[in-house]
Amino acid sequence: MKKTFSFSMLALAALAMLMVSCRKPKEEKWAEAIAKTYHGYINASCANFTNMVNGDENITLAKALNNKTVNLTFSSNKWGEFSIKEATVVFAQDIYKVNGTGTCKMKNGGSEKEYECTVMANIKSQAGNASFTFTIPSVMGGLTLEFHEGKMPVAHEVARSYNGYTNTSCSFFSNTVEDGQTVKLSYKNDNEVTLSYASSTWGVFSFETVKVKAENGSYSLEGEGICKMTNPHSGEQKDHACTVTGNIDDKASMTFVVADVMGGLTVAFHEGEMPVAYKVAGAYKGLIKVSCAFFTNSIEKDQTVNLRYESDDKVSLSYTNGTWGEFSIDTMKVNGNDNNYSLEAEGICKMKNPHSGQQNEHPFTFTATITDKALMNFTVEDVMGGLKIEFDGSKRDGRELLTQFF
Repeated sequence: MKKTFSFSMLALAALAMLMVSCRKPKEEKWAEAIAKTYHGYINASCANFTNMVNGDENITLAKALNNKTVNLTFSSNKWGEFSIKEATVVFAQDIYKVNGTGTCKMKNGGSEKEYECTVMANIKSQAGNASFTFTIPSVMGGLTLEFHEGKMPVAHEVARSYNGYTNTSCSFFSNTVEDGQTVKLSYKNDNEVTLSYASSTWGVFSFETVKVKAENGSYSLEGEGICKMTNPHSGEQKDHACTVTGNIDDKASMTFVVADVMGGLTVAFHEGEMPVAYKVAGAYKGLIKVSCAFFTNSIEKDQTVNLRYESDDKVSLSYTNGTWGEFSIDTMKVNGNDNNYSLEAEGICKMKNPHSGQQNEHPFTFTATITDKALMNFTVEDVMGGLKIEFDGSKRDGRELLTQFF
């Protein structure tokens, strides 16, 4: 009985030793266990910025002089060439810890300079859980690069500033554009960003949480936030609930909706350069001079001609005058650049006969030159020996429309 008990104790002791040896690799295997190339992304911060992210980075570890040291090489197109030799490896609680000091070669302008750097790494024994932190104290007030193994989270993929233009519409007007606009997305967590956008006309938009989803190679955005808008009459600033939806592919597009302003205010942001059609589209207010075979220079004030965006280089036209009828052109090409644009097309004028009340359609020709102001000419050849309407006005900007309709 005693022998059996002793044998059982020895067996249990052997089993315990075997379990310990399974949990903790032999010291001579530590360097070999983590020697490989790690693929992931970098999150950079310094005194001048935070959360600057870039992907497709590779770090290679190779066994050095012994099984407790590794050599690290990291070559980044963005951050330079890192070399850390004989970094120490320690294993504890299923994590390999790497610490070392080396050099980083960075380009500054046209020259390359070498800086001292350190690395601290945690590499879990399970795959896909490696993180490296590089510190370069003498660069940009202290540059820190955090490398994370694996695919970059969607929120990091989209977190940056987007530059472009906006096209704004509501129940009272459409195609009011603003160039030089910036929307900023900032990382919050792996699937969410914060959003900020300030418009000199429409107010300050802020979203604490915008959900990001990856869909077929692009990203979708959706969130609810606040628009701080100033009443142009009273000067009072008020918070309005707003929503944002968006899509980020080759370029970003986002739509902000403020439901309780002017019957539903919609601000559509587009990344990139504003197309010429948007640059001329809008409502133009001014006066007209009317001439024909029987009179000249009959003036009417407070006239509005609308040019509507149809495609990136084409607009449509609508103009209604109580006396001379309804003028329309379905589409016409915008020519020119650098704030000097020209239009030329033919359209239809629906005009009522003042005697019979019958509405007739008359062809007309249209030409326009648009710079800081708009000069437009409507010519209806078959009415009163040749009816000519000369429009002289300027585009109504968002602030003017806001004052009128808010």
